Amino acid sequence: SRNNETTTRRKEKNMKNYITKLPDLRRLNCGFTKNISIIPLATLLVSTLPLLTHLSIAGCSDFESGPYALRIISRLINLLFLDISYCEWINNNILLQFINWEKDLKSLKLLVAVGCFNLNDPEGIKKQLGIHRKRFELWTEIK
Repeated sequence: SRNNETTTRRKEKNMKNYITKLPDLRRLNCGFTKNISIIPLATLLVSTLPLLTHLSIAGCSDFESGPYALRIISRLINLLFLDISYCEWINNNILLQFINWEKDLKSLKLLVAVGCFNLNDPEGIKKQLGIHRKRFELWTEIK
């Protein structure tokens, strides 16, 4: 409905106003924020927060927008920690196909994917992603 579109645009504008005032922000937890569109958020983060080192999008997004948002987020070159826990859309193929691990997220040290039940080969994923980065860890259980 038109009213929902207006409300969504207003939320995105407010979010942009806040985030653009924080260019030195290093850590951001957007976990379980159901009322924020993940693709505009991901685009905003990449364009305004180049120093971001820690990001949680746990429990955010859906099957339709999640993989594309992940592709956008992979352009955050300083990211050390990424939490994608409880994202039902995460699976082996999405992790391997939507991010170019040879050139993107080179600084990533820890990928947290707790509760991603469609991730059926975590050891294989960890091994494959670890080829391109030093001391890489993939957590699929709470430690």
